[in-house]
Amino acid sequence: MPKFSLNQADITGHVFGPANPKRGDLRLVVERGLLDPATGQKVGTITSVLTYMEIISADDAFVLGIAEHHLNENVKPPAREGVISVQGSFRFSQTDDPVFSIVGGTGGYRTARGTVTLGTDEFIYDVDFT
Repeated sequence: MPKFSLNQADITGHVFGPANPKRGDLRLVVERGLLDPATGQKVGTITSVLTYMEIISADDAFVLGIAEHHLNENVKPPAREGVISVQGSFRFSQTDDPVFSIVGGTGGYRTARGTVTLGTDEFIYDVDFT
C-alpha cells in the first residue's frame, strides 16, 4: 500500500457550527488546504461534515464524520488526481490519533481502500488501489 502524508493548512478557519452544540447538530469544515510537507505547495483540500453524537462537556464531544479529500496530480506519491472519501468517529479529547476508513473515491482513487490517520497537523494516508 502506498503511504504518504499531507500537512493541514489554515486549521482554524472555514469551520461552521453552533457555539453550543447539541446531539445531532452538524459542524462543517470547508475547503481546508492540504500541503505537500516537502515543498509547502497546496495539493488539495478537505471538506468534512461532523455530526455531534454525544456532548461530554463544553469543549469535548464524540462525533461521527465523513470527509472528502480532493487531491490534485501533484501529490507524490502516488501522483493521482481525484477524491478520497473517508468516514469514522472520534472524541475531541482523545489522546491517540483518530483513524478513518477509506470508503471509496473518484478519479485516480475510485478503487481506493485503506485508512487516513489524523495526526497533530497532518493526514497520513495508507492507501490500497486494488
